[in-house]
Amino acid sequence: MARYPCPCCGNYTFDDEKDAFFEICEVCCWQNDLRDLLRPSSANQGMTLYEARKNYQEHGVADISFRDYVKKHKEYEEEHALVKVKK
Repeated sequence: MARYPCPCCGNYTFDDEKDAFFEICEVCCWQNDLRDLLRPSSANQGMTLYEARKNYQEHGVADISFRDYVKKHKEYEEEHALVKVKK
């Protein structure tokens, strides 16, 4: 069972913090590179975590070009998310 939240969508998609480094979230497609909110991420095509969170809130995915590749949200993941998707 995953126990570490994605820094973008807040869903618990990673097993732990150490193993989450450079993993890709199955819910929002953010590649976890441990960047802060405002530093562009080369692992995420120059997008900042702030921009990715905003995209997630509005579109349900960190980068809208990956919209067709993300998994649908489960009730549990939505209830425990740090960032909520607008409906």
